[in-house]
Amino acid sequence: MKTMQMSKQLMEINKITIDNTFKTMLAVQDHSRRIASGVVEKTAWIPAGGKKAINDWLLSYTKSIEGLKSVSDKNYQIITSLLEKKQESAN
Repeated sequence: MKTMQMSKQLMEINKITIDNTFKTMLAVQDHSRRIASGVVEKTAWIPAGGKKAINDWLLSYTKSIEGLKSVSDKNYQIITSLLEKKQESAN
């Protein structure tokens, strides 16, 4: 039973760590996006198609991070439910 508690606690610590990592990644990405967007908009030698490609790339990066976060949350829920089932069967 202590093994199950330890496993659950380790999973909770990992979840907190991953959540904070994603928040940091999104904050850094948002800051970088704002800077890049400002530079791209003020740069006259980048054609409109290039500006659109850069903005699309930045948007795609944000969506990828959010997708990775979603998958991480789903996997955490699966592992948590498995640990709970295992703990219930042990009792």
